[in-house]
Amino acid sequence: DGEEICVDIQGVDLTWTDPQLHSRARAYGPGDLGDDGMRRFFHSHVCSPLCDALGLRPVDPEGLRPCQTGPPAPPAEERCCLVCWDRGRTVACLPCGH
Repeated sequence: DGEEICVDIQGVDLTWTDPQLHSRARAYGPGDLGDDGMRRFFHSHVCSPLCDALGLRPVDPEGLRPCQTGPPAPPAEERCCLVCWDRGRTVACLPCGH
């Protein structure tokens, strides 16, 4: 819904730690840079096949809204979960729900 974004995560295999989140409400501590952090992320982000697989759309870094250009997001049933292709499902992976 555009209220928060995970811009960095550390970890090994499927053990993920130390996420860095930015939110409009600045709810995640001193590293949460709010709208400014979101804008910085989208100014430098280059979409990849992972973005496509997750059904993410390009975002206008100034307005923090999805761009009107570009292909529409694929239906949920066509999205791929690149995390749990070959492993047991032990954590929630959105949008696939694994």
